[in-house]
Amino acid sequence: MRARKERLLKEDPATSCLLHNLGWLYYKQKDYKKAEALYKRALTIGEKRPEVSAPTALTLHNLGTLYQEQKRYKEAEECYKRELAIKERLEEEDLDFADTLHNLADLYDAQERYEEGVGCLKRALKIKEKQGEDPELARTLHDLADLYYVQRKYEEAEAYLKRAIAIREKECGEDLQTGSYLHQLGWLYYVQGRYEEAERYFRRALTIREVLLEEDVQMATILNNLACLCYEHWRYEEAEPLYKRALGLREKLLGAHHINTQRVRNNYINLLHATDRHREASQLEKQSQ
Repeated sequence: MRARKERLLKEDPATSCLLHNLGWLYYKQKDYKKAEALYKRALTIGEKRPEVSAPTALTLHNLGTLYQEQKRYKEAEECYKRELAIKERLEEEDLDFADTLHNLADLYDAQERYEEGVGCLKRALKIKEKQGEDPELARTLHDLADLYYVQRKYEEAEAYLKRAIAIREKECGEDLQTGSYLHQLGWLYYVQGRYEEAERYFRRALTIREVLLEEDVQMATILNNLACLCYEHWRYEEAEPLYKRALGLREKLLGAHHINTQRVRNNYINLLHATDRHREASQLEKQSQ
């Protein structure tokens, strides 16, 4: 009788929930080995039950996230797909379902399986569009634009990114994330040689960060990209102060010898040589050694 009670306790949904919650605590502490073991124990109990359940789907989701963070992509993919299958049977194609599709798309992106990633995000997009226009819908549109960009499908990338920007401007105003999207659209135009449009969006993105007094790594990137655009059009007087600001920020935030700091420094050195200021260029070159 006692053995039967112990067996029932081990198979009780409450025990599964307790194991899952304990696993989540270890996950938050980045103790992935213990978290994995607890999630698996919770999963074993959940899968013994005859009916599919939302708690089992949640355990699969969290286990998939754990694997994804460790770059164990095959195991993560299996967990996410099993989770989605359960939710489909439960007819729970909701925002949580869309979030799992996002995770799966990120996983495919990391493996350069871009078309599969696009498929996941388009499915997530259909779910989120039913909820109305909000920042989460903008995020899905933005991520779709990213996947098209890496495939050099610039027309599709532009269309999705413009939709994302329109939603963020309407719902959030000119905040930092909106500024980041504007900068990305500027870069999309830049790589296509659409320089006037690129400059317009670079400057809008820069203005947002200046207004919000946000001197971060992204601001340094915007400054550098805008400077490069000016430099390539022989607008050296405009490019120089932008390079100086970008270099100062990256030295402050990343250190003088960081590779991204060095890239800005090299750009500025090229400008100094182009304007026949070879001594200044030489002095700056010595700083990077």
